[in-house]
Amino acid sequence: PGASTFGTPIYTSFYNSLLSKLNLDASVPAQVALVSAEFRNQREALSDNGKATAINGPFTFAAVTLSAAGCLDRINFERAPANAASKLFFNEVDLDAAPGQLSDTVLKTVINRLGRGLYGDNPSGAEANLLVADVRASMDLDPANDAAETREAMLYLCTAMSSSTLGLEQ
Repeated sequence: PGASTFGTPIYTSFYNSLLSKLNLDASVPAQVALVSAEFRNQREALSDNGKATAINGPFTFAAVTLSAAGCLDRINFERAPANAASKLFFNEVDLDAAPGQLSDTVLKTVINRLGRGLYGDNPSGAEANLLVADVRASMDLDPANDAAETREAMLYLCTAMSSSTLGLEQ
C-alpha cells in the first residue's frame, strides 16, 4: 500500500496538485500551514492505490477537508497586504471588508479565476450562475455583516470548486 502503479500515491498527487493549482509554495511553511497539517491528518483516508473503487466516503471527506484547508491558506496569503501583487483569485475582493461588495459580477469574476486556476477554463455561464445562486442561498451576505462573511463566501466557492469531481480529476 502507498504506491500506485504510476509511482506516486493518489493522496500525494492530489495534495501536490492542490498546492500547484492554488499556487501555494510548500517550501514556505507559513503559506501551507493549514493544508500541510490537514494532509497529515487525512492521509490515511485518501486513496493511495489509484483505483476508482477507492474513491469512497472517507476519500471524499478527506478531499473536501484538504481543499478547504488549501483554500483557507490561499485566502490568508492573498489577505496579507505584503502579497497584494501576488493575488490570483480574489483580486476584486477586499477580504477585510463586509460582504456588501460581493455583487454577482464580482462573484462570477472570482468563479472564473478559480475555474481557470483549478480546471484550466472558465465554468460555463450556467455553472457560474449555479455557484452564485448557491453561495447566495448558503451564506448570509448582508452588507451589515462583518468581513468574516466575505472570507467565508470565498472559502465556500474555492472549496466547492477545488473538491468537485472536475477539481479532483485535474
